[in-house]
Amino acid sequence: MIKKKWVSSTWVSYLSTTIDKEIKKEAEKIIRKLGYTPTSVIKLFYEMIIENRQIPFDIPQHNKEKKVGYMCRIDKKIKEEADKIIKSLGLTPTSLFNIFYNEIIRHQGLPFKVKVRLNNNEEEK
Repeated sequence: MIKKKWVSSTWVSYLSTTIDKEIKKEAEKIIRKLGYTPTSVIKLFYEMIIENRQIPFDIPQHNKEKKVGYMCRIDKKIKEEADKIIKSLGLTPTSLFNIFYNEIIRHQGLPFKVKVRLNNNEEEK
């Protein structure tokens, strides 16, 4: 489910998905330990999809039991562009987030490097 809202002079989209309760709990513990929020990590994930034009890791099989809902805000343009790529890969946002959260657990951290861009040069974080 996607809702749009005007926030701080820009449109943002709300993304609602369903994810296994234990996966969500364990992944969020790791995310917070790394100093991020689930929303910021999901935004980074979408940005990596756009930058790489693909999912930034191999897609494992995932379990379809014990699902819980999740909602976050993401920039409208980022979401729209990433959603096109996600759809072209034959995935849905829900399946993608299940994959993503499984990868956070498997790596015990983010499954990609987070970079900060300064003066058109990339510095790894």
